[in-house]
Amino acid sequence: TTNFANYKPWIDEFGVQKGTVNNLDNNPFWIQHENKNERKDERFIGNFEVTYNILDNLNVLARVGYDYDRDDRFISNRVGTRLRAAGDFLNDDIFRTQLNLDVISNYYTKLNSDFELKTLVGYNFNKRKFSSKTVFAQNLGVPELFNPANAATVATTYGLNEQVLFGLFG
Repeated sequence: TTNFANYKPWIDEFGVQKGTVNNLDNNPFWIQHENKNERKDERFIGNFEVTYNILDNLNVLARVGYDYDRDDRFISNRVGTRLRAAGDFLNDDIFRTQLNLDVISNYYTKLNSDFELKTLVGYNFNKRKFSSKTVFAQNLGVPELFNPANAATVATTYGLNEQVLFGLFG
């Protein structure tokens, strides 16, 4: 069994990691307290539907739905973390939206005592947007200063995608 009391304190007065078994592992309390894994997620999903009876045998349904998702992530490895000794961080901002609209019409009539006619026609509009910004920075000059200007290597990526779909059915 492991006695976790042997891993405390996990950091000395100079900010150096303590209590590791070898040069490849990290003190579990160092990982828990010194490295960050933060996430802020905002999500809203809503929809609305209305049906209108034009005639006894003809109606129209309209439905709209919206999905909003913003996900901000921050992951850091403090200077001194094994296998990431120079420190690094990742800042990921992800944004997604989706708008969906359906208009559907139903018609029903009895042709005679043996036959009925049921029809359905509709339209669909769907718009999806996605954007992302990622900053990955390595080799921090000042420990615990997670700013791109403090890193020797910075990689930034941007992504943007918009998709619009139209559909008719019947």
